Amino acid sequence: MLNLALLLGFVAAAACTDLRAGKIYNKTTYSGILVALGLSTLATLLGMEVRQGVAPHEWWVGALSLLQSAAGLGLCGGIMVVCYLVFAGGIGGGDIKLVAMMGAFLGAYAGMEALIWTFLIAAVAGVISLIWQVGAGELLRRFFAYPLYILRFRSRPAIRDEDRAPLKTRLFLGPSALAGVLVVVVRLVTGVEWGQTM
Repeated sequence: MLNLALLLGFVAAAACTDLRAGKIYNKTTYSGILVALGLSTLATLLGMEVRQGVAPHEWWVGALSLLQSAAGLGLCGGIMVVCYLVFAGGIGGGDIKLVAMMGAFLGAYAGMEALIWTFLIAAVAGVISLIWQVGAGELLRRFFAYPLYILRFRSRPAIRDEDRAPLKTRLFLGPSALAGVLVVVVRLVTGVEWGQTM
């Protein structure tokens, strides 16, 4: 439980600074990574790491083994590095370290789950932001006008700068990460697996 509470604290701090300043600071992410690895090391040395078959609400420290923590850090951080390279300019270094920190606290499996929830929530927030800026009707018109133009004229239309502007709206990954982590934490604490009813 301590592990999850600390994770929520670090991610909440990152979400606040991301909303306020558009930055996720190294002091938040590196501190979180060090705390996660430190707790995991301590839990491993003391034999208190989370084990299969133990109900999550019975955890006291709730820390993973050092191996699980390092695997989550590497996997989640590695996926974000790939995203950083593929979506140049769309993902910042703070986003990479934030998700790597989430992986260090949650391990590979739950870290990936939190990563997927983070991206889904960010995508929904992006669509809502786009609808808010452009309007649903205008957005649908533009969405269908582009492929219809290609079908009709067999060429791509020139896209005006004013049509591109709403697509360049900055998404804040910090708040989406907080929501994604909350979903995973609730699942872990309640012990409910996907497809089960409470």
